[in-house]
Amino acid sequence: MNQHNVFERFDEQLWVTIGSRFNASRRLMIKHYASIFTVSILSLYILGINLLPLGGTCPKLAPFISPISILASVFVIILSLLEAGKGYEVKAERLHSNAMDLNALYSRWKINLNQSHAKEMNEIIIEYHEIIKSCPENHEPSDMVLFKSEHPEVFHFSKCKAYKIRFWNLIKIYMLYFILFLLPVGAALLAVLR
Repeated sequence: MNQHNVFERFDEQLWVTIGSRFNASRRLMIKHYASIFTVSILSLYILGINLLPLGGTCPKLAPFISPISILASVFVIILSLLEAGKGYEVKAERLHSNAMDLNALYSRWKINLNQSHAKEMNEIIIEYHEIIKSCPENHEPSDMVLFKSEHPEVFHFSKCKAYKIRFWNLIKIYMLYFILFLLPVGAALLAVLR
């Protein structure tokens, strides 16, 4: 493989890595905010459960409200600790900062690529690997696939495949929070309808 081909492959690799890191950062920030929102709504549901006896509604459920409330409270505490322990916000900031560093490097790369400065280009390749190593986080393969789906003409994806990838990416991000958000509503509806 000649040097020109190596530089072309690296050009694409650098561009895709930048986009993948930005996508990973965005995904993690969405998960961070969705997690906070879900824990907040679940806490609100628990408050609502405790207010049920005051309204005199559902007298059949009255003996179960305290145990349900205690179990739900413990569940929310565990969930909030687990979600906080994942450090979505910190990871997102690290990946965003890393993507910004890579983006600055990419600008230098493009200038040298256009001027065919092989020595500087090899130094940039080495710097790329140092920047990648400097970030303790890495993007997931799905972040790279999402980036490629955002540029279907470059990566030869049909528009249908690109939309399908984006749709499944949204499902992957939001499914757990959606289920946690709706599960108490479904349980309450079932209890009321009985």
